[in-house]
Amino acid sequence: MEIRIRVVLFCLLWSTTAFSAAPSPPKKTHRAPKPAVVPVPKVTVTSTLAEDTVRKESRVYFTGTIVNDGTLPVTGISILAAPPDTVHFIQRLPLSGTQGCDGPQDQKPLDDLPAGGRESFCGTLTADESHPVRRVTLVVSYKIGESTYSLTSSPGAFAAQDWYDYWVVAKLYNLLKDLGFPIFLALFGLILKLITDQRELRAETWKEMLPKSHDLAGAYYMPLAGDALGITVEWKRYLDNPAEQAQAARQIYYYILNFGRAMRDLRYALGGFYFKDRIGEQIAGRCWKQIRDEYFPTKDELHKLHYFGALRLVEEKQDVDLFLAKLDAAGPASPLHQTWDEFQILIANNTRFQEMVNWFDVFRAVVVYESNRVYAYWYRLPETLRLDGNQETMIDGLFPGVEDKQRAKTYLELSKNGQ
Repeated sequence: MEIRIRVVLFCLLWSTTAFSAAPSPPKKTHRAPKPAVVPVPKVTVTSTLAEDTVRKESRVYFTGTIVNDGTLPVTGISILAAPPDTVHFIQRLPLSGTQGCDGPQDQKPLDDLPAGGRESFCGTLTADESHPVRRVTLVVSYKIGESTYSLTSSPGAFAAQDWYDYWVVAKLYNLLKDLGFPIFLALFGLILKLITDQRELRAETWKEMLPKSHDLAGAYYMPLAGDALGITVEWKRYLDNPAEQAQAARQIYYYILNFGRAMRDLRYALGGFYFKDRIGEQIAGRCWKQIRDEYFPTKDELHKLHYFGALRLVEEKQDVDLFLAKLDAAGPASPLHQTWDEFQILIANNTRFQEMVNWFDVFRAVVVYESNRVYAYWYRLPETLRLDGNQETMIDGLFPGVEDKQRAKTYLELSKNGQ
């Protein structure tokens, strides 16, 4: 019984295993069909214009390169220009470089481009109408298989001009830009250098002259101006106070002789004035000549002998009291006393003496101005020369020539503003 049971169980187990190990029939599946491969264009175009300005109806050249970076060949390449420009022809160029675009007679069509291929080309286009600067647009068409594609490329911009604008305006401008402007810059630099060198020379010269001018002003010019001022002040006292006329006349005589002695010393030491402006030197020198020859001691030979003899008796830095004491002690034959007698004849003529004082005033104004203008960088305000109309007329009379008169007039105008 037990053996039967085991046999039955074995048979059941074997049948189950055999059934599970039997291969199952294959299942039927339905797959969707693969879509057609659509080519992806990878074409690029670069281009460049040869000129940016042309005459109307003349041709402008351009060059470019087409590159096919795709995996399929490119065929049917054509290049056109967007209106109003017209492409006349396209010519293939060798990969090694560029060659001239000679025209349609040598036209060679663009090749088909294989995958990874490159093609260089050149061409010409024409603007039938004049127009301002306008960007050129090239339309490049090509095929990949049966599909047609297009893209645009701009080689740049150009202006189409008529004859006048092209030759007179554009070309002349370019000529001036290429030649005239550099020449102008060169000349400007040269002129600027000359001006700078001149200023440096003047600055160096003035740096050396400033101490000397200061010494001359202290030793000669300002003492002369002081004597001229003393004459003016004492002359006013002479006119305003009759009771003090005798004393005022003696002091005027002192200042005149002291002025003459200082002018003599200046002539011996320097030969004349050395101001910043030549006209100022001439005015001061000619004022003194007017005083000496026309008023005191005049051109009379005897008067001159007495006058220069008196100057030798005037000591440098001699105060007025010591001078007047020497005058009182001088005998009638002394040049100092003889000149005093001649001076009293002159001062008795108020009109004539006033004319001489006016020349002293002009002299003093110019000398003070020229002595102080050298300190233009020291004083806060520049030194100016202010004269009345009569004094300007007197200065004008010192210069006989028309050109000299104009120079003197310019000098007076500039000196009013401290220039």
